[in-house]
Amino acid sequence: MNILIFAPLAPQTAAAAMVQALVLDLVRSGHTATLIRTETEQGDGHPTGPGWQDEAGIGALAAQADLVVYQLGAASAMHAGAHAWLRRLPGVFWLLGEDALAIARACGPWALGILADDAIAPAALLPYCPGPVLGTAGETVSARLLQLAATAQRMVPVRAAVDELTALLRAWGADDETVRNSALADGFDLFEA
Repeated sequence: MNILIFAPLAPQTAAAAMVQALVLDLVRSGHTATLIRTETEQGDGHPTGPGWQDEAGIGALAAQADLVVYQLGAASAMHAGAHAWLRRLPGVFWLLGEDALAIARACGPWALGILADDAIAPAALLPYCPGPVLGTAGETVSARLLQLAATAQRMVPVRAAVDELTALLRAWGADDETVRNSALADGFDLFEA
């Protein structure tokens, strides 16, 4: 499986260490992982380079990817690139830390699935995601992401239907909360059908 991962990679951060462990595990299992840096700046204040801002490059990588993963946390400057792409390129969200619930509320409707670390119970995230929600539950992140991958692929048509409904509601002048609630509810109905 070819996996495209949007994540902060600033050296000596917990997020980068987790991504490194994930990539090593995936490669050892025979998968390919391509990393897209999501920080607006590195810890030393220097810009990270094209990374997530390279639309043509990411488009080409996405066309070859079997799965897109977004690592999301509370530090907006660290995850800016993920937030810039998650509404345009469907993927699985890997939520970190105690802010997972707030992130799921804000971004969950665009997820094909959510993997939450042990800081929050997956059941608490279900109302915010039309796709499956898993916790790590003592398994490796790579094992759980691969479990989500099969189900996430089935969510692509559902995601397209939710996007169509969202566009329709916006055209009718619906406010953001109505759009979010209606699109999410419709996504669940379509997935269950």
